[in-house]
Amino acid sequence: MFTAEFSSAVSQAQLQVLTPALSLRHYILRNLLFLGPLSLLLTLTLLYIWRRWDSRKMSLAEEIRKGIADGEFSVHYQPVCDAATGTCSGAEALMRWQRPDGRSISPVVFIRAAEEEGLIVSLTQHLFSLIEEDVRTWQVTAPFHLGVNIAAPHLTDRSFTTDVLRLWVSLDPAFRLVLEITERSLVEDTETASAKLYELRQKGCQVAVDDFGTGYCSLSLLQSLPVDYLKIDKIFIDSLTSAGADTPVLDTIIDLSRRLNLTTIAEGVTAVHQVDWLIKNQVQYVQGYYYGRPMRAADFYLWYRERSKTHTGERVVATQHQESVR
Repeated sequence: MFTAEFSSAVSQAQLQVLTPALSLRHYILRNLLFLGPLSLLLTLTLLYIWRRWDSRKMSLAEEIRKGIADGEFSVHYQPVCDAATGTCSGAEALMRWQRPDGRSISPVVFIRAAEEEGLIVSLTQHLFSLIEEDVRTWQVTAPFHLGVNIAAPHLTDRSFTTDVLRLWVSLDPAFRLVLEITERSLVEDTETASAKLYELRQKGCQVAVDDFGTGYCSLSLLQSLPVDYLKIDKIFIDSLTSAGADTPVLDTIIDLSRRLNLTTIAEGVTAVHQVDWLIKNQVQYVQGYYYGRPMRAADFYLWYRERSKTHTGERVVATQHQESVR
């Protein structure tokens, strides 16, 4: 028999329940017969999901390698314009991936996969090669800022400096190469990043902190790094919902850039009231759909040439020149 006792502290009463051992064993066995297969099914399901995810991740890595070899990647260029004049002062180079069946893979997906699978350096080297080919025949007004995104693993890789200089010397002297690096990349290995960026800056490259305000870059760290530009993240530009919008964070970022004597570039600009506000608050450059979406190389160059005709003479003469590394 199975015995269970229940006592009451109030009435001093005690209740004893007697249950046949056979009934208890039957109860346990019945639940085991039900829960056993259920647990096994759950385990197999989770294993299947994990295997599918793991194989998909591995297959995506292989597809990236194949995509590089088969020429599936291309570069789109988004205009960066002078806020005051509207003149196109440069462009950001953005990698795109279109599969043979016409599907486009999001940069968020393939860049993350490349970083996780140790392919980001190879992918960035391929980006540089595509840029070299794209801009070889471009005739641009100096200084034309060409922004390229640098991932954290590449920044600390031994090939980084050589890769950047190879791209740099291939460009026409009218180009000014701007290395766009996120706050996270700078924080992860500040000493290594700083040393390499100082070396490249001495050669004539420039450095921009990308998506500024979304990371953990402290004022002291910012002061110690060879930085030329702060790119204000789109989330802060989105806060400009009207001409009189309250923007304490954006105000702080702009004030900080002034104190550090850094040039500001506003990302994600889509409306004229945003441009007006940015001009009023002395933000020098703007980037976003207001001026143009990312375009294929041929389309961007055609757009640039047409726009240059309508802004002749409005460009400020360059005050900085590229070093003799060429």
